[in-house]
Amino acid sequence: MVKDFGPEAEQAVNGNTQAAFSNYRVRFIKPDVAVVDALLTVHNVNGPDGTIIPVIRSTFSTWPSVTPIDG
Repeated sequence: MVKDFGPEAEQAVNGNTQAAFSNYRVRFIKPDVAVVDALLTVHNVNGPDGTIIPVIRSTFSTWPSVTPIDG
């Protein structure tokens, strides 16, 4: 998680943290380029003051990289 979301994730994640993507949608911009939108729901995250935050929801979007889908 730290690799994908940065050093803040190292403090936030604990042994009970879970994350799930839902409501995802793939939009094809061109035959070899797609954009993905999803809802990211994270459970049991350490808050800045050390308390446990039960649920955090966030929209998550990807933007195409320079590598084609079939590459």
